[in-house]
Amino acid sequence: MPTQTFLNLPQKKRHRLIDAAIQEFSRVPVSDATISHIIKQAKIPRGSFYQYFADKFDLHHYIIGQFRTSWINQWRNFQIENHGNPFAAIRQLFPIILDDITSPQYYRFWQNTFITFRDHQMQPSQKKGHLAKKPILTTQNVALDHLAITADQLSLLQQELFASIFFGIRLYIMASYRGEKHPRQQTLDQFNTLISWLENGVVKRRDSYD
Repeated sequence: MPTQTFLNLPQKKRHRLIDAAIQEFSRVPVSDATISHIIKQAKIPRGSFYQYFADKFDLHHYIIGQFRTSWINQWRNFQIENHGNPFAAIRQLFPIILDDITSPQYYRFWQNTFITFRDHQMQPSQKKGHLAKKPILTTQNVALDHLAITADQLSLLQQELFASIFFGIRLYIMASYRGEKHPRQQTLDQFNTLISWLENGVVKRRDSYD
């Protein structure tokens, strides 16, 4: 996590460092990125970098966390728009997320990020604090009477829905890498299928296993 020193910086200086980091993490996966390239682009001394972040992995997780915070805020708004239906809300959110990750500014960043995840090169000490379990789904914003779960199980549903988002991002990255003709629409279709499975199940109600 960033230090208070970083958070106290003027917005322009914070953005310059983040933009430099995104540029470096877009050039290569975080495991191959160098702090030297980041600080050169950001025009800050090496000592200043370590006053802001523990290392490059810390900075990388902070950037992912900023995306995540933005997505969570939009998801909460969509929860209200969809009268407490978390599945409708996440279907509305996912195309916006795809727009974020497929933009020229961020596509290489996310591609390299998922290379890192795939190769298990993230440092364990940094992974622990990445996806903090904050209550997105609560009894106040979910129409619980329409779901076959208890209030205590909302956190598990939240984890599964957000895991689906990152799986959906991976679907797009892989489809694009394979040169599929319409990777965005293919990913949206697959994502909606996954959410439907989670919402409705995959076993036909008239079927039984004897």
